[in-house]
Amino acid sequence: MLMEYKLFLISPYCFEEYPVSIEGVEKSFKYLMTNETYDLNEIEKALEESWIVTKNDETLKNECLDFINPSIVDFLSSKTNSSSMFNRILSQTRYVAQIIKSSGVDIL
Repeated sequence: MLMEYKLFLISPYCFEEYPVSIEGVEKSFKYLMTNETYDLNEIEKALEESWIVTKNDETLKNECLDFINPSIVDFLSSKTNSSSMFNRILSQTRYVAQIIKSSGVDIL
């Protein structure tokens, strides 16, 4: 998997709870990828139905992203101390929830 795809997958993981607003994930990802070219629609489409799933409510105004299987969250949890991508999120995100989760600190 390309680095952009991995970083996009880790980005929603680093929020506090799931599902995560698609808008929040996309904004977060743009902060992380400031100097690089990527096709966000292509990344989302490639991960859809294998790693992530898009959910919406009846108003169709609250589009959210969730992991297709809870074991993906467990897998990503096991990588927090060994992946440089978590360090990238920690140093470049503008979301406090992502800072806390990517640092590996348990606040509870």
